[in-house]
Amino acid sequence: MRRALANVSLRRPAGRNPKHKYFEIKWDQGNEQRVTHRFHPRRIHADDGYRRHREQRTQNHTPPEPNDERYPSDGGARLIEVQLIGVSSTPPPDDEPRPRLLLAFDKFRGTISAHDLIGQLNAHFVNVRADVDTQALSDGGEGFLDAFNGEVITSVVPGPLGNDVVAPFLLQPSKRGLVAVMTVADIVGYQHLPSPTPRQALDSRSDGVGHLILNAARLGAESVLIGCGGSVTSDGGRGCYEVLQRAGGLPVPTRVATDVTTSFLGARHYAPQKNVSDADLPLIDARLRELRARYLQEQGLDIEILKRGGAAGGIAGALAALGGTLVDGFDVVSHELNLASRVNRASTVVTGEGRFDFGSLEGKATMRIAQLVNDTSRLLVICGQVEPEAARAFQNQFAKSTFVSLENRFGRASARRDTSLHVAEVIEAFLLLQRE
Repeated sequence: MRRALANVSLRRPAGRNPKHKYFEIKWDQGNEQRVTHRFHPRRIHADDGYRRHREQRTQNHTPPEPNDERYPSDGGARLIEVQLIGVSSTPPPDDEPRPRLLLAFDKFRGTISAHDLIGQLNAHFVNVRADVDTQALSDGGEGFLDAFNGEVITSVVPGPLGNDVVAPFLLQPSKRGLVAVMTVADIVGYQHLPSPTPRQALDSRSDGVGHLILNAARLGAESVLIGCGGSVTSDGGRGCYEVLQRAGGLPVPTRVATDVTTSFLGARHYAPQKNVSDADLPLIDARLRELRARYLQEQGLDIEILKRGGAAGGIAGALAALGGTLVDGFDVVSHELNLASRVNRASTVVTGEGRFDFGSLEGKATMRIAQLVNDTSRLLVICGQVEPEAARAFQNQFAKSTFVSLENRFGRASARRDTSLHVAEVIEAFLLLQRE
């Protein structure tokens, strides 16, 4: 935590006997020691599962003693040293207005899901003196179903390599009748092929998407809303298209919620992220051009003129060729969760995702949350990895934002191992800086 607060300025205020002291607190956790920083009096918590121990107020604001019985050693953490490192003119938190925080995160792919991260942040900040609102985000990929309520149904369909996988979808009542909500990430996503070889990345197919749409219609769905993000496929939607074409086309009206605005041929740019080798990129180019011509010939629609057709390796474009309507995934989720008004109520908005790069600037969740933040609110963006040029482009647009890379601050191994802990530490450090 020392590094997380490296930029905190602890200035001695004018006048005698300042009351608001600032302490460095060391905890022993077996093979390692952790350091936290706190105003006194404030809660001090060990980092083992976010246990909390509330410090008692004392008249002269003295720190607790090492091995104080109020800070028990059960659970693996033991208080070993408290050292005064500075003072602040800022009053203790109990004397301040309650800040209104919104913590809204997308997934940290390969490390922690948005749902799990938000759950752990909820546990960490449960007793903080603030109004804390939390929300797991999705713009069409992993976690898309978390924004909706309804009956969860599972179906066995082909995964990205043709093997059977169990994929969920929701049946949600609406004014348009019973809507089946699903996402390609649950069908042909990374959970089913977390580390594809270059050959697997090239050969993965989207047949299961077509099968799940058909299964939902058989079970009574009167329309489909499908999130198109988080796929491991780059097949241009061929598998999905052929399954649905053999069945006579889309069985019900279908909205396709995408997380990017790239065109159909632009799906090629995301292939390397899915571990398609550079040597195979010309094959992806040829495949997409061939499918563009096929969809035009068979369906009478040039999908290249549509925004969003390249989402999910081209699955979005294939569904559009069959009559699906392409929509903004974040807009769909934002409307469902009433995000605009929740962002507007917050004095500090904290958001982020696993990797921030130029693809994030194309309308992914972090960017869209930032666009909702008003001029009077603070914006903190926390990401696992950050592409420096992309971060600079973001901050050129949002000059008042603060951008933090967990890997730069804590190191790659620690950032991936203790993601939720480090996110919480950065948030706490940021809030302390705002009081200085």
